[in-house]
Amino acid sequence: MEYINLGELVLDGIGKYSAVQPSFITPFNLDFEKVTIDDIIPIRGFTYAILRYANGQVILSIADGVETQAYALEDSTVAEASEWDSIAANPEFDGASGELSAIARTTTNITSSTFFYKDADGAQYYIYVDESGNICRVKVGATAAEGYVEEFTTLAYAQSGAAVVFVEPIVGSEKAFLYYSMSGTNGNSLYRIQYNGAADDYNPLGAAYENADFRPTQYLAIDYNSSWYKPESVGGYLFFASAESYSENYVFAMADPATNEELETINEQYETVNDLFTEMDTDFGDAANLARYYYYGGDLSPVRDEEGDHFEQYQAEDFEVLDAFIACAAPGEEGYNTHGFDFSVMKSASASGDAEAVYNTRNAFYKLLGKVSDDDAETIEDNLISNLVLSEAEEETSDAWTWQWAAIFVPVGVVLIAGAVVAVVLVRRKKRK
Repeated sequence: MEYINLGELVLDGIGKYSAVQPSFITPFNLDFEKVTIDDIIPIRGFTYAILRYANGQVILSIADGVETQAYALEDSTVAEASEWDSIAANPEFDGASGELSAIARTTTNITSSTFFYKDADGAQYYIYVDESGNICRVKVGATAAEGYVEEFTTLAYAQSGAAVVFVEPIVGSEKAFLYYSMSGTNGNSLYRIQYNGAADDYNPLGAAYENADFRPTQYLAIDYNSSWYKPESVGGYLFFASAESYSENYVFAMADPATNEELETINEQYETVNDLFTEMDTDFGDAANLARYYYYGGDLSPVRDEEGDHFEQYQAEDFEVLDAFIACAAPGEEGYNTHGFDFSVMKSASASGDAEAVYNTRNAFYKLLGKVSDDDAETIEDNLISNLVLSEAEEETSDAWTWQWAAIFVPVGVVLIAGAVVAVVLVRRKKRK
């Protein structure tokens, strides 16, 4: 039999049962002649499944027909070997691990979404989300009787539906964040937590837990779409495809805070803006929607056009509230009538302390990356106008009306000319809330 070897055979799962029958030996069993029957470990043979490849490790589930365990095959181990024996490299369950590294006695928590890494000292870890939504970290041990678990730590509790999105690599003793998702409004919400702290750092009753880096922290109320682009943090910026309203799944970018404490501060500012919208809705619903329109980048010039379709739908106080919102004015501030709202809370000192930052637009939190197509820009603006801006509404009588219905409505705008029903357009103003 002739064949072309497209790679290097690293593991041969031939079992003792097959080895004693020459008909089972093929040219693919490259190292069979190097070993004796006693060197072959499993009776029925091993079967392998590659769970994932990451950080120079191939994570394998290996089954012998009775149980399934998890092992890691290091790139460096294969590369540095002067001679490689694909049969002798196999592990002995609960015994010597051959050329592999034991990870777990069961693959219950070892899946394609499990994250594997080593710390600065070379200790092996893996992180997974259990069935209760807890984010768990295991430091791999050397004892099979203990399930190869040296240390178990719950990083975060009750994160229902959590799924690891991406993880920052560990560089020396520097902190590194794990980013994970949960269900959002239109897509997925995004959270992060430092994952390489000491076990005691994650104790909610411990002093270290005061450090926000060891607590799950959400990114604003971001909803992202992962169907074509998953979030990632690069060069100090977070990039994500937004699934929020008026975004059309385009990629946005925001400065990625260095600490969760800084992220919590931005979250508070984000909540402040949305709380203002809610307060305005009570007595100034139309003005609140105009403020939202401005927040999402709507063009106010058509709204302020006194000859246009929108201006007359509003009263003077609506524009007073809008202008105060745009200026982040405080009550009593000269030149503005805030109608009791304190819009100055949308200002805060910049990180450098040189000037005030203003948080009354979406761009203050995150910005579009690149350019929106003309068609999508038109769709976004149309949706903004339709949902947030008052317009003149037209009502037209139906062509299918009968003479009897027409007779009823003659006094209110239907004219009878030469035996025909002519509909008169009735224009009405949309009422304020």
